[in-house]
Amino acid sequence: MLRRANLRLSVFGRPARLSLVSPSKPAQLFRSYSSSPSDDLLAGPVNFALSADQQAYQELARRFTADHVIPVAAEYDRTMEYPWPVLKEAWKAGLLNTHVPAEYGGIGIGLLESALISEEIAYGCTGIQTAFEASGLAQAPLIVAAYCVTEPGAGSDVAGIKTQAVKTGNDFVLNGSKMWITNGGKASWYFVLAKTDPQAPVHKSMSGFIVDANSPGVLVGKKEVNMGQRCSDTRQITFEDVVVPSSNLVGAMGEGFKVAMAAFDMTRPLVASGAVGLAQRALSEAVKYAQTRKTMGKPIIEHQSVSHMLADMTIGVESARAMVWKSTFIKDTGHRNTYYASIAKCLSSEVAVRNAGMAVQIFGGAGFNTEYPVEKLYRDSKIFTLYEGTSQIQRLIISKHFDNHHIQKPLDQLSNTPHGSSISHINRAGYHHHHPNNSIHHQVWSGVRRFASGFFDSLRVRRIVNELHAKRTLKILIVQNSILQLVSIASLVGLESYSDSHRSSSWSTLDVLFSSV
Repeated sequence: MLRRANLRLSVFGRPARLSLVSPSKPAQLFRSYSSSPSDDLLAGPVNFALSADQQAYQELARRFTADHVIPVAAEYDRTMEYPWPVLKEAWKAGLLNTHVPAEYGGIGIGLLESALISEEIAYGCTGIQTAFEASGLAQAPLIVAAYCVTEPGAGSDVAGIKTQAVKTGNDFVLNGSKMWITNGGKASWYFVLAKTDPQAPVHKSMSGFIVDANSPGVLVGKKEVNMGQRCSDTRQITFEDVVVPSSNLVGAMGEGFKVAMAAFDMTRPLVASGAVGLAQRALSEAVKYAQTRKTMGKPIIEHQSVSHMLADMTIGVESARAMVWKSTFIKDTGHRNTYYASIAKCLSSEVAVRNAGMAVQIFGGAGFNTEYPVEKLYRDSKIFTLYEGTSQIQRLIISKHFDNHHIQKPLDQLSNTPHGSSISHINRAGYHHHHPNNSIHHQVWSGVRRFASGFFDSLRVRRIVNELHAKRTLKILIVQNSILQLVSIASLVGLESYSDSHRSSSWSTLDVLFSSV
């Protein structure tokens, strides 16, 4: 018996994109998240509740992982075989190519929904999850694509690629090599970034092409044996005089760099979601082990040193997941998310590595043995800080956005100032010198500033300071804030006597006190 999942607001109040058929009786799930508080706690302008559809996708992926991924993960890691059977089952279940538009053979759901699915699959095996995500450029069910940008001498430095595409009549002739290409030996199609005008500025010197993997001149190298994620297929791909029709040009000539970078805005949050899945698995395994392993007469989870490690792992998972959700939400609402995608990618990758390492430490000698899953998690985690842009590249991208996100605006623009603004920047602007009664003003300013540093909402402080500067009064406090906040401010500016004896009449009392300001 099936029922149609009810549509309701999704994360951050965004309506879900489509409806989904889900089981009328939810299956017993193999884990739960602390990131799933009751709906009663999620009311407000920022809503972290998943919609019914999003929950259905998440639960579908969770059940799929329990049934089809976890049971075979260790064997695929040992044999290093490509997980074709798992991919085929994932396509049947509607979990493959999820963010690809329906007209191109995908499911056509949002990036956030795709990230939810990706995290669940990665919980079971990030090698299988990587195979899923790397094929997300092509039609389903059996067409797999690979993204060919990195070269033997150009990884983080994309501008340094040497592969060239020379226009010859109505075609292009492609020559060069690409390295560390995921799904390289399994792909039916490649997206290839190549230089088409070496003399042009870097961002206009490249173009993107779709290349048939069966084209004459395409040479597929041996499968690389990697430290982790061993079932994913990584190869070197060489192009020797490969003829590519002009119709296979992606976008216009010279737009390849732009196309490639734009793709990262979608792929980095998905890679980050995979890192979160691994970090969550490491935490879950560590907690279970710490609850059963005993030393000195009690479970090791009761030792403070172990419980603090688990707490740090939890902090990492929750923080990284929040950034993944934010970066995907921003993209789904039609805004550029480059800055947030890089934060999510960098944070999640490093959390995955740290959590895997701490899980091994909590397991002790058992964590070094292949009989336990954390050894594989440790090996699988490291690649997250390397592919889809290293952590150093993510920090470089983030640093390019300082002006947009962290530079303070003039006082008259504070209503539009980013959330990171600080009252100390307002003070440095020197506005406290403009008031005719500088002594009283200084007292009030100092009180508001001291209060704001620890207890007061920064946006509300800005409104108060704007009002102070514009109208020479703090009456706005009377209508904007609670009695307790007023009493706290009063005590900070030397009005302690009013805090206790006039609490019930503090509205009118403070109105009188500040009327002369």
